[in-house]
Amino acid sequence: MTTSIQDMADNIKRNIAKNGFPVSSVALPLERLYESAHRDGLNFNKVLELLDQDGISHSKTPDKIIFSKKPETKSGLNLDTLKNMDFKNMDMSSMMAQAAELMKNMTPSQMAEIKQMYDSMSPDERARMAEIAKSMQPGK
Repeated sequence: MTTSIQDMADNIKRNIAKNGFPVSSVALPLERLYESAHRDGLNFNKVLELLDQDGISHSKTPDKIIFSKKPETKSGLNLDTLKNMDFKNMDMSSMMAQAAELMKNMTPSQMAEIKQMYDSMSPDERARMAEIAKSMQPGK
């Protein structure tokens, strides 16, 4: 039985490693982990903090917790990469390939952050963003 926060963190590390971590993200049942921590008198959020310190990030869905390798930079998506791209001189297929590459390297929490940012935009901001994207298409 798990008796300490460190023991539970180590157990989670073993379980996610068996399932392909750090090469791929691994989902575990959220409720079972909270119940296990509670049964042992532990605060599961403290376990998550310990995992975070060890380079393991997480994102939660209503029924799962998804563990992924923490990005190299703590700031999340490196906006300097975007600033240095020459979108105006890229054809659409190159632009889409670049976007796919950026998204492939994003953690679930970074993807969720971008979705949240988009969801919080006003309809006018969304329309403006769509206009900018249209203006980048060849022949426009």
